[in-house]
Amino acid sequence: MKFKVGRDKLLDVIRKVQSVIDRKTTSTILSNVLVSTDSSAADGDDGTIVVEATDFETSFRGTIHGVSIAEKGRFVVNGKSFYEILRTLGDKDVQIELGESRLSIKSGRSSFQLATFPAEDYPKIPDFGAVDYVSFDAAVFQRMIRSTMLSISTDHSRPNLNGVFFTMSAGEGYDLTMVSTDGHRLSKVDITLPKPVGGLEVSGSAIIHRKGLNVMKSMLETSDTECEVGFDDRNVIFRVDNATVSIRPIEETFPEYRNVIPKDFPISVVLPRKPLEEMIRRVSVLNSPQVKAVKVRIAPGVLEAVSVNPELGEGRDEMQVGYDGAEVAAAFNYQFFL
Repeated sequence: MKFKVGRDKLLDVIRKVQSVIDRKTTSTILSNVLVSTDSSAADGDDGTIVVEATDFETSFRGTIHGVSIAEKGRFVVNGKSFYEILRTLGDKDVQIELGESRLSIKSGRSSFQLATFPAEDYPKIPDFGAVDYVSFDAAVFQRMIRSTMLSISTDHSRPNLNGVFFTMSAGEGYDLTMVSTDGHRLSKVDITLPKPVGGLEVSGSAIIHRKGLNVMKSMLETSDTECEVGFDDRNVIFRVDNATVSIRPIEETFPEYRNVIPKDFPISVVLPRKPLEEMIRRVSVLNSPQVKAVKVRIAPGVLEAVSVNPELGEGRDEMQVGYDGAEVAAAFNYQFFL
């Protein structure tokens, strides 16, 4: 196998698989990535290579186009070492050539030799080409992930809370919901996407684990296009740009969260998010890892936040609010606001 490719193109894909490869596994092969030429592409300056990685729970397949392929083939190398080498190279083309048991990497005057592993030992990843997908703005999905990951439980004795419950149902539009809870707080985001005339009836649900969500965050950070989502019998599948990520859900039942969300709110205050966040950060500087409580008091026209540390002192701040009801106060873990 021998090909030449732009360093930035290759680095971008190898960077994304870093969140997939399993560095702690007892199976050495899962610390590696599989790189192969597209068997349907012809040799030449407009070839395609495919990069794959998996830990059996989360799988990644990314394609790189515009590759000058001199000889087809495939190889398996350590994903982290490959990434670190590419990261240190300049922005010139990279020449990759597979030898007997070593991979040669050259760029300018720099050259490296990496040990390879048998490509036939690498787990096979399905292509999910027959799955039906619904597309939506990648920035929307990134915001949904960011808004719900903070409430994922770290208590491994409750595996049904160790991820975000993602549902999609098709009606007049596509209704997407992401919800998570750790038993102390609950985060929920709903959006409705327009459904085109003759649109596919794509529906499904899955508890997506934290690692799968981190992989998607890494994918979406560099994308300003659309994200596609689909379901099969065992996976939820996302496609972004030239990459596909399949995630095997947590096979548990998510609790009936709707019962704990109040139907009515007797006290309601609309606040500007940024000033509230800045105020909480200011008063919490005296908090210790053991004492994280901030007391919030709402009275007509004012919201006050107070933190008390018996060893260091106290912090107090307030902001004007449009509220004229009865005075109420409660203490919260300040990290829940940030």
